[in-house]
Amino acid sequence: MLATLLWVSAAVAAWPVASAAQDPAALARWSSLPKATARLATLWTLAPVAFRRAWDDALASDLVRLDSAAASFADEASVRRERERLRLRHAMGRVTFPYFSWREGSAATPRLDESAIDAALALPLADTTLWALPEHRDLVGAVVHEVARAAMQREPALRQGDVRWLRAEFAAAARLKDSALVQRTREALVLAHLDDNGSTGTEDLLATWRATEPSPEALARADSLVDLDRARGTGHRVVTYREVDGVRLSLHVLPGERAVSGPAPAMLWFHGGSWTTGTWWHAPVIPGALRAAGVTVIGVEFRTGSRFDAGPVEQLDDAIKAFEWVRANAAALGVDSTRIGVAGFSSGGTLALMLATRGLGDPTAAPRAAATRRYPAAAVVMGACADPLAPSEDGYFRRTVARTGVATGYSPSALIARGQPPVLAIHGSEDEFCPFDATQRFVTRAKAAGSDAVLARIAGAVHFFPFFDRPGQAEARRALGDALERWGWRR
Repeated sequence: MLATLLWVSAAVAAWPVASAAQDPAALARWSSLPKATARLATLWTLAPVAFRRAWDDALASDLVRLDSAAASFADEASVRRERERLRLRHAMGRVTFPYFSWREGSAATPRLDESAIDAALALPLADTTLWALPEHRDLVGAVVHEVARAAMQREPALRQGDVRWLRAEFAAAARLKDSALVQRTREALVLAHLDDNGSTGTEDLLATWRATEPSPEALARADSLVDLDRARGTGHRVVTYREVDGVRLSLHVLPGERAVSGPAPAMLWFHGGSWTTGTWWHAPVIPGALRAAGVTVIGVEFRTGSRFDAGPVEQLDDAIKAFEWVRANAAALGVDSTRIGVAGFSSGGTLALMLATRGLGDPTAAPRAAATRRYPAAAVVMGACADPLAPSEDGYFRRTVARTGVATGYSPSALIARGQPPVLAIHGSEDEFCPFDATQRFVTRAKAAGSDAVLARIAGAVHFFPFFDRPGQAEARRALGDALERWGWRR
């Protein structure tokens, strides 16, 4: 807290004394200054009492700075808006602190702070003039999410079936009370889920939502997203590889577009989404390039956080089950059982990389001895986190895999061994989510262990380059083509 207060004091001293004349540029100068209430991440590891004291001090300091600058603002409405922005941000910090304290600390589970929820709901959230503020959106989202989290912990029905977070958040939105805000929030929840996760499992909730008479624009957008998702699931073979809690998980079999002699090589595709969102057809660059080369692509539906409140361990279990199903049914699928690989982007790439290093053993136990592990035939990973347990990485991964008691068994970088399959790692040099350096170190160590590991560095590319960077996409395709030639997968 002392460091925070010292920083605030220095910032206050740097602010020029307000003049009597109003200055239209004063608001821009105020907005560009760093705020004490933007430093939430520096306080996550504090004890709750210390956090509350430091966070309240941060708000008080920012309000003092705002008052000292307000005389120069162009109008009183700007002062009010900036004051509300600070209070909204402060309330969001209080609401989300229990989760981040768990993620970065040692608490067994996040516990809802009802006093923080009450304080947030006491703010003028129904004031439509504030709805365009990102701080308003963030706070409303945080309140709904944390109330839903608590409901999922105490209500068994919310821990069963599909689209669990959407169902929980849809119900939690009622805490907002104002009918217009509740409707607006539910529309945003439904549309975001359909956009990020597809429409599978949403039928009952969509019927409930439609009965609330959402706006015509929201209905039209929802219909278009449902139609798009359903269209993606047609025109190819779809099979069920397992059933979890009454929900079928499917494989989408997409044959290669180039004829090959005999059974075709195959790649299972794991989509990205930070272990939380995504659907099987979120497939940038790699699946299309594989199919063009004659490789059968198998899009895997697996348990995500949004649909099943699941994380890396459950997704690893699904990935292994999917791989074993494909290998057992290779002849019926027309694929070569000796050439079944794995591929993925972002968290899906990390999942593929775990299979290529950890192997196909029990996902809840320590990895088998290196000499006895079974692996896919090859791996193609794009934007993967090669060392997801590193201190600089998101604490969510560490906390979720720690439940198994063998957290170190989930870092590909810690599991490199002789005899592992070839790996092509495609990575943007400026990746802001999964560090390029970690992937570079992984490839160097894997090569030293005797593996055919290749790093395709996409110069200047960020994490999501496969979705928009045409030169980067072309470079990724070239690297993949070279790898398939080297592996003997393209003839």
